Amino acid sequence: MNMPLFKMFIKKNWMILAGFTLFFLFELLACVFLMEMIDGMGFLGIGGGEEKVMSTGEKTIFYMSTVMPLLGYMFPMVFYIFIVYRIIFRPIDTTSLSPVLASGVKRKEYIATAAMFLIVSLVVMFSTIFVVCGISMLYLGSFDWGKWAFMCYSVALSTTAVAFISFFFASAFAPGNLSKLGMIGLPILFLVIFMAGVQAESEILMKLVPFGWKDLTDLAFGFPKLWWLWDIIFLSIISILITASIVLFKRKQLSI
Repeated sequence: MNMPLFKMFIKKNWMILAGFTLFFLFELLACVFLMEMIDGMGFLGIGGGEEKVMSTGEKTIFYMSTVMPLLGYMFPMVFYIFIVYRIIFRPIDTTSLSPVLASGVKRKEYIATAAMFLIVSLVVMFSTIFVVCGISMLYLGSFDWGKWAFMCYSVALSTTAVAFISFFFASAFAPGNLSKLGMIGLPILFLVIFMAGVQAESEILMKLVPFGWKDLTDLAFGFPKLWWLWDIIFLSIISILITASIVLFKRKQLSI
């Protein structure tokens, strides 16, 4: 990683990160403070046979497990597509990468630093969500901080995996149409399929995309089965995509 380059990425993109984080946080906080009304309307019951009586903490986690994944995939997606476009696709497309490489920064350093910046940005975003939204949920009563941490971590991990699909296509194929299709089209397609699965209550549809691999809806009553296996898969995907991005970016022909 190249530290001066990393600082340059921060300087040019910190306001974008702050803006998307605040907007994401605002939407989640709005959901938190609407929970009492939704609960009062009877929408937080568990159907199917005998009604399960939930504690306040269980209701909070159950409610957030239906809200957090959708918002946690949607808003960060717009952010990371925008960031990948700014630090990978556009510099290649406009040949503005030339001065950076001419200054002595190696291709491997550039892509590795860009990957680290993307990871750090998403960690900052979800850490902010975890702390601020978690504190706000104390307004509703006590709840399980460990399960809330697990939820934020799980959504962040699957989001990061899909973010690096976007990153890979930009690094390997920019500035062509294939790059745009993978960088923008695939994450949006994944989200559409996931939302369709949620709407249709179809586990098959949801399992077709990374967003639906780890089911968080039962987190109020226990951790998802084989959650650690999905985490290994997500981490492996991220590692493979970063490695492939570096290798293919080093080999690609640049118009610089």
